[in-house]
Amino acid sequence: MKLFAKYKLRCNDIVKDYCQQLINSEWDYKTDKIFRISNAEPIVALLNNEMKEHSLPGIRLVSIFCRGKFNKQVIHKDTINDNYDICHSGFYIPLLFDESKLVWFNPGSGIDVKGITRSSFNSNNIATTVLKVIYNDSKLHIIGEYTEGDPVIICTHIPHRAETTDSPRAAISIRLTANVNLFEHFNL
Repeated sequence: MKLFAKYKLRCNDIVKDYCQQLINSEWDYKTDKIFRISNAEPIVALLNNEMKEHSLPGIRLVSIFCRGKFNKQVIHKDTINDNYDICHSGFYIPLLFDESKLVWFNPGSGIDVKGITRSSFNSNNIATTVLKVIYNDSKLHIIGEYTEGDPVIICTHIPHRAETTDSPRAAISIRLTANVNLFEHFNL
């Protein structure tokens, strides 16, 4: 099973520039911050047009996840809706990725616990559901890591998290309105 595959959207650079300008003006590069881009923004219309060209459903959510140095995100699985239905995969565009990585864990011994995340910047404060994965054993069984800075499609239904060391991290996460296996869709 693939955990990630390099894939660059045609509008990648425009989306990346838009999001970089937002975090440059609104983030201190030290604290954890989640930005949610309103679906009314022109950048989401641009993404929706590209999804339509690929016969994909529209954009549900565009988020920018920002983390300071020496940070380990909670291990989790992404969900597609408020019913906690698991999201198979999504688009991932790194903005700052020095000294950070995405890590996937063996789901076998994990226990799913419902949770929500809220954006910490924007007026609509959109909440999203996630399934936090709790492990009772002391050794976490890593099944894969991504340490490069290229845009990728990532597997989000396997427990994963972002980790930073001595540099901050920021990445764009793009999720669709329907649960599509993007690896299969693009034959990756």
